[in-house]
Amino acid sequence: MNKKSIILVITLILVLSINISAQSDLFIYSAAGLMKPMEEISKNFEEETDINVNIQFNASGVLMNQIKTVKQGDIYIAADSWYVNQLFEQNIIIKRHRIAKHTPVIIVPNENKNNINIFNDILLPGKKIIIADNSAAIGKVTQEIFEKNEISEDIQKNIISNAETVNKVKMYILLNQADAGIVWKANYFENREELKMVKIPEENNIIKDISIGKLKYSTNSEKAEEFLNYITSPKGKDIFQKYGYNNYNEKVK
Repeated sequence: MNKKSIILVITLILVLSINISAQSDLFIYSAAGLMKPMEEISKNFEEETDINVNIQFNASGVLMNQIKTVKQGDIYIAADSWYVNQLFEQNIIIKRHRIAKHTPVIIVPNENKNNINIFNDILLPGKKIIIADNSAAIGKVTQEIFEKNEISEDIQKNIISNAETVNKVKMYILLNQADAGIVWKANYFENREELKMVKIPEENNIIKDISIGKLKYSTNSEKAEEFLNYITSPKGKDIFQKYGYNNYNEKVK
């Protein structure tokens, strides 16, 4: 066998190895705001099962559109069950579970110099409010909260920007670039030493469910089932609770 033939054989072996390896991994689409619990869950899952997990984080709506376009992947986790239900109705998701509850809250800088202490304070003149874009689950539910409380028009004068993800909303507040932002309670929990939380009263709020679905495009069906079982097990639920989420059957605090 000449040198060129040897190089060709080695190249083919490497390409086949890469393809086989890629096919043996799990590919997961996850809402960006769930990064902390998802990173810990996937790390523990990998250690216990020897199954590699690749996660793409982005806004729930962006990921939903990506799934419909590329028609690939094994698992989709959304910050609002609405997105998972949409794909289930379109037969793109073949199995779904609710994982935890997601509670919108208002966050302000620790100093709270502009005195935002209750929900209606975000309507006061001169307040600078940051919210997420509608492509993010928190952005969608923020608009629903405004509509529920009939403040959709009045709040516009105080909104200075729409961020792509919930994490970017939080970053605005951490950097003191806005007076208040609306995020999930768990996002506040991650930086609770640097932020203050203003609760949205239950009668004014809209609580959402975090949901997970198995995609029909999965090329690793058994491994996807293993991950579904793991994340919905007490181990998975405990990790979500550790990061400030309420378990699905638990009363929201």
